[in-house]
Amino acid sequence: MSLHVDAGLIARIDAAEFAYSRGRMSVVGEVFGDAGLVRFGEAPALRTLMAPTIPNPYFNRILLAAKPDDGALAEALAAFTAAGATPSVDVSPGAIDAAGARILAAEGFAQTDFHPVFALSLAAWRPPAGRLAVRAVAGAADLAAFQELYVQGWEVSAGFAVTMKRYIERWAVCPGWHLFLALDGGAPVAAAVLFVHGPVAYLADAATPAALRGRGGQTALLAA
Repeated sequence: MSLHVDAGLIARIDAAEFAYSRGRMSVVGEVFGDAGLVRFGEAPALRTLMAPTIPNPYFNRILLAAKPDDGALAEALAAFTAAGATPSVDVSPGAIDAAGARILAAEGFAQTDFHPVFALSLAAWRPPAGRLAVRAVAGAADLAAFQELYVQGWEVSAGFAVTMKRYIERWAVCPGWHLFLALDGGAPVAAAVLFVHGPVAYLADAATPAALRGRGGQTALLAA
């Protein structure tokens, strides 16, 4: 069974990605005890993620899932300007027309990158055989292993690693979030998140420390 990529599928994937991003950002507000640190907006075909004081482009984005109302796009851009933040604008296939492009161009935006998203129906998935084991994070020891694999795999600075680990503690109890480890001979070697949103499972935040790469850890996690 192959997936037919149409507007409906794109919308479901976009909704899952937004829900995941919103959960990830909300954790930051929880850890710092300031819900206003992160902000979210939703309009037909348009969603916004905003954290003006956090220098992370992933946290300051406008997501276009379909052609938005020109007024809504202009309003979203104005909100970022008022907050002193510059967003990136993620445009899904078919989500912009000439009018929207003119609005973005007038504000100084230009296409700079492509962000591929890979989707597969479970009915079409044939996981490869592998020697590594995979298990969901359960208990303090597994969580500590996930945290360490994550900060090493993403090369998080020592100064920020403690805060990052506090975020991960909250990930473990976020609705729809599932943390997984890949193990080689019983030793954790790779980590990743599975986020379930309706009919879509979003695989995210894959991390393998440089010294442990090449063992098939991420392949095992994808298969599981």
